[in-house]
Amino acid sequence: MIHLMVKDMYTQRKTAYIAPVFLLIYALSWGNLFGNSELLFQWINGLGVAFIAFLMVLYSNVTTGESDKIQNRLVLSLPLKRRSVVDARYLMISVWWLFSWLSWIIMSFVLKNVFHEFGGQILDYKVLVFSLCFTCIFTSIYYPIYFKFGFKAAQLVVMVVFFLFSFGIGKFLSLKINSGIFLSFLKHPMISSIVVTVIFACISYLSSLYLYEKEQF
Repeated sequence: MIHLMVKDMYTQRKTAYIAPVFLLIYALSWGNLFGNSELLFQWINGLGVAFIAFLMVLYSNVTTGESDKIQNRLVLSLPLKRRSVVDARYLMISVWWLFSWLSWIIMSFVLKNVFHEFGGQILDYKVLVFSLCFTCIFTSIYYPIYFKFGFKAAQLVVMVVFFLFSFGIGKFLSLKINSGIFLSFLKHPMISSIVVTVIFACISYLSSLYLYEKEQF
């Protein structure tokens, strides 16, 4: 399984390693527009980190339908279980997220100390948690669709979900909610995000494992 993870890093598109430099600047500038709301600021910056991490996952899986089948046949010709392939894909989420998070730290430091454009904390543990949660949620939606319908369908669905989620954050926080599950979410956003993430990740992993084990290549 470790060898599969290393393979993903070697086969990752080189342009993917450059993307965070440009996209994080945009994400951090966007975050400054919402500096009057601490929660919104954390969500926006966490979303920026998650977007970069998801792009890394996406770039590492770019294939056509036929090349994906050939790749899977080659991988499965090795002495390993199909579960190991799925495990490696899901574990690599944390690797790409860590790369994105470290890129965000570097960009935050540069923007704050050189350009004086970043108003938040550089090492904000809440941004860390939200970014990891958002990354896991987006990839949890992505992988079952990827294993069932392929790269293009999964990419399209998650990109639509991402932009709907991005534009819906401000609207959601502007609502005056006095009761119900949404009020609990606003009172304890970090705990709620972790719970939702764990549920999404578990369902996604089990679904992906089932689909991949049943697939005929």
